[in-house]
Amino acid sequence: MECEKAGGYMMKYMDGVLAEPEALWLNKHILQCEHCKEDFFLYDHIMEHFAKMPLCDAPANFEERVMARIRLLPAPAALTDSLERAFCGIWGVFFVLMALGLLLGMSKDAVIAWLSERAGLALAPLAALMASASDDVTRVSNLFLMNMSQFLTRIWQFFSGLQVILLIAMGLLILVQIVLYKKDKVDTAK
Repeated sequence: MECEKAGGYMMKYMDGVLAEPEALWLNKHILQCEHCKEDFFLYDHIMEHFAKMPLCDAPANFEERVMARIRLLPAPAALTDSLERAFCGIWGVFFVLMALGLLLGMSKDAVIAWLSERAGLALAPLAALMASASDDVTRVSNLFLMNMSQFLTRIWQFFSGLQVILLIAMGLLILVQIVLYKKDKVDTAK
């Protein structure tokens, strides 16, 4: 957290907008943190080189071409955020309805008995309809659960195999990183 704050202050320093209390804090942190000290001097070195570089004029119609390209960029992320929230809401409603359906499916006999005993004549046709559809609901529920179990088993098998591939890929990436690091050390030593 401290280093992140120091990084923000370093950027303000490079822009020339660092306030005095922030500069005091940054100096104190740089004296204590070797990593931030290296970063600061690297940024400072880069800024010195930029300051020595001659300025050049922008090409003709530069601003118009940049603005035309900006207009071609995709829509802002706010639209995708609202789509993601809507998608999550739809999934939430789906799972609530699935849970409600499973609960009703598991306790359908109790619901039918309750409707038959307490409902009187007004809900008797509904109780009769539920009783006749009870076997169909049980069959469909069992079929759904069996298919869902098979689907989840296949997904688990796929991801188990994928984990091995990912581990191998990560190992190779780490190996490449080590080789590049050693090569960089050798090049800088020369």
